[in-house]
Amino acid sequence: MSMLTPNACIDMCYGEKPTRPVVQLVDVRLQGKNNKGVMSDGETTFFAVFNSAVAKMFRSESNPDGQVELYSAVRLTDYTISTISAETRVAIVMGMEMNESQPEGKIGDPVSAKDKGKPEPAELPAATPSKGPSPGGHSNTTPESSQQSRVAPAGFAPKPAARASEPAAPGRPTPIEALNPYSRTWTVRAKVTENGELRSITTKAGETMSVWEMVIADESGEIKCTAWRADAERFARIAELGSTYLVSRGQIKIANKRYSSTANNYEITLGADSAMVKQDVELKTFTPTYHFDFTPIADLSAKPANSTVDVIGSVTEVGPVQNIVSKAGRELVKRVINLSDDSNAAIEVTLWGKSAETFAEDAAATAAVVAFKGLVVSEWNTRSLGAVRSTKIQMDPDLPQAKRVKAWADTGAASAATSLSINTSGGGSGGGGASMADDLAELLGLPPSKIPEKGAYATVGGYISRILTSKGGGGGGPAEERPIWYPACPKCNKKAIGEYGAGWSCESCGWSGDACTHRYIVAVQLIDASGTSYATAYQEQAIAIFGKTADELKAIKDADQSAFEAECSSVLFKRRTFRLRAKIETYQGVDRTKVGVVNSTPTTPITEGKRMLADIMKYDLPEPPAPEPSATPDEPMPQAAADGEAAEPAAVEA
Repeated sequence: MSMLTPNACIDMCYGEKPTRPVVQLVDVRLQGKNNKGVMSDGETTFFAVFNSAVAKMFRSESNPDGQVELYSAVRLTDYTISTISAETRVAIVMGMEMNESQPEGKIGDPVSAKDKGKPEPAELPAATPSKGPSPGGHSNTTPESSQQSRVAPAGFAPKPAARASEPAAPGRPTPIEALNPYSRTWTVRAKVTENGELRSITTKAGETMSVWEMVIADESGEIKCTAWRADAERFARIAELGSTYLVSRGQIKIANKRYSSTANNYEITLGADSAMVKQDVELKTFTPTYHFDFTPIADLSAKPANSTVDVIGSVTEVGPVQNIVSKAGRELVKRVINLSDDSNAAIEVTLWGKSAETFAEDAAATAAVVAFKGLVVSEWNTRSLGAVRSTKIQMDPDLPQAKRVKAWADTGAASAATSLSINTSGGGSGGGGASMADDLAELLGLPPSKIPEKGAYATVGGYISRILTSKGGGGGGPAEERPIWYPACPKCNKKAIGEYGAGWSCESCGWSGDACTHRYIVAVQLIDASGTSYATAYQEQAIAIFGKTADELKAIKDADQSAFEAECSSVLFKRRTFRLRAKIETYQGVDRTKVGVVNSTPTTPITEGKRMLADIMKYDLPEPPAPEPSATPDEPMPQAAADGEAAEPAAVEA
């Protein structure tokens, strides 16, 4: 019996936590996610629940290599004591190992620690007033004749239910890392590290409800909290980013990792009886360390749709921010980027909301390496990835994989990677599709039958040779001004109708107001070594070219026409790398090719050199011939023959 830790089970029954106790497993029941057992210290037993990692250590028909079996002696290396009710506790075992010595069978004849009770130690001092004693220091409780006397520790007796407006046990906050589905009475003191927006969703049954999410953290860990309906509205008004709160009485459940990427296996649902009370304290919080399980981009074609993956790669293209309206009528913000890695493959990644708005515009120009945790695989455009609310993004992380991808991208190989996203969405999606041309002449020369419905792409290095600010003027007639912007609705970005000084309105969304915004629609002439082409640059692409918004450039034009013309001239004949998309449009029964600028970045000698090196690497060039060996000192060069004379061959010994 000496191999087992004495009184380990009865100590756990009364809320204590022995350090690395050795116990014997006298009952084990593995039932999928519900893995239970009974532990013994030789005299008493205690109920235990095993997580999925520990359950894999047990030997069974499906796991013949497991080491742990009935009556094995194990050492608990990671566990916590959870209070189920005022009279019941359970051990949550998250880590254990086989003991060095093993028994031949069941040790002793143990009984339940709860039934046996914990005897009062001889040296136990008089109880303090906080434990409810009589004035003389003796207990007012008389033990029943049918039951042994036992002393309950502080906090073990049943407590009256707390009101919903008050946190449970405010003086004894529970560490977040100790929370689990078996926790019943708990209160955490934590800081709000992520505060989501109050959203409305529609269920399949047609019910519209509110939902709100936040992430809280203390020194031990972090956890996601979600509230629904009226509770969502209540907690969304209370929570403030960066503030500390006492949070209590929520339902703890297994986290859905598709929608939660916190460093916690559980999450909290806040309900009507949950409490959240602000604290005027500065709390040191847990800094999450994300554990990535990267999938090479080339292997994503084998991943099923809707599966969740982690990827890391070099950003080769950053598309513009787009404002779209969903089928449910909600306004959404998206941005599409192109990511490639050293598996020589590339793929589109769609970002939404704040992630789309804040993603670095110059990430492609700097060849930034980005790690994504929790992207969802989609069959859109053959194969692509999409971010969800729980997706985590790290720019240039300090990881070995990031250094490897960076070294690969610095060779220029990223631009030659094969894209898994064959066809991209229209409207300036970011241009992640595979290139079908290498210069303007080749792009314009593609026959209509070779251009997909969503466009053919080309990445070319060239110049803007002209900004079309006027049209007409042929035959000696006056030229008509051609604006490079249009009045737009500030709400939906569609064209606004009205006049300056008289007010504006939008037929698309019904907005009306005194002032509109302006968005670019710029016709430019591009030139490269193969020829010229007209192309259209819209809002984000034109801002990248001019370095100013349409409102700013219009203000310059209204103040000084010559200054406006100087701004237009300043962007001409400066080498840039253009990502272009050609589409077929039918006008009066005639098909014509229309070219749009998807992306545009200034070309530097470094980036241009990398692009050219990547082009060279596409060719299967033969190895250069080996140099002829030079003469050695022991073999002098033969004397050159005189003009008109044949060189005398060297003598050969028989």
